[in-house]
Amino acid sequence: MTKRGTVSTNNIILTFDSTDLPSEIRVGYVKVRVRPFVPAPMRCFRCQRFGHTKDNCRGRPTCSKCASQDHTDETCDSETPRCVNCGEGQTPHSAYDRSCPAYVKEKEIMTIKATRNLSFKEAREVYNQSHPKTSYAQKEALRRGEEERRAREARRARLVQKALEAKEASVAASASGSANAAVAADTPETPEAGTRPIMGSPAASSTSAAAATTAAARDACVKDTGRRLDIPVGAATDLRGSRAPRQAADAPELVTLGG
Repeated sequence: MTKRGTVSTNNIILTFDSTDLPSEIRVGYVKVRVRPFVPAPMRCFRCQRFGHTKDNCRGRPTCSKCASQDHTDETCDSETPRCVNCGEGQTPHSAYDRSCPAYVKEKEIMTIKATRNLSFKEAREVYNQSHPKTSYAQKEALRRGEEERRAREARRARLVQKALEAKEASVAASASGSANAAVAADTPETPEAGTRPIMGSPAASSTSAAAATTAAARDACVKDTGRRLDIPVGAATDLRGSRAPRQAADAPELVTLGG
């Protein structure tokens, strides 16, 4: 058997006078596996239809690339291919494309014919029983359902992508905040320019100021004993040397100095 009439192959076509094919045969000293021969679908090169040849064609010449009847495929300059055997809503393809739905259908019919040893008419009936025809409305419903499914998958993918981006942004913000807190903890606090550090507690400072005020008042009273001086202090000492009890800082007392 030769491919395209010129290239020799290792295939041999044998015809058996029986409906049951053997699994293998011996050709000389070689054991050869046997399989049914499924011929390619017959397509007319004139009208591009299946089931007959151009010698028996009664149709009009049709371009195999764009399905136009105004010219042939030799002079076709169309950029969008179109198959004459497929109806509306087809994916762009030519009449000789092996992925054409019409070609695939004819190939399956030829396979049924060869494997079940049926006539072409019987094989077509078997194929039609296993592949019921669908109406245009059913095809449109299937197409819309497929488009909706793809749209849902696209929306789901976008939502997942947004969630991942938000999670990455949150992790990055948390890491940045932790780094700033660590830097602030490691940096010692320095007093502002023009300020003096405060030594001791506020209570001790208030007590020292009250004692200084009492001493100054005592000196003034010694010079002028006939004059009474009322000085509010938080904790004071009597002029006669007796120490007055300390008062609360929030309730000052009037201490009378002098006679």
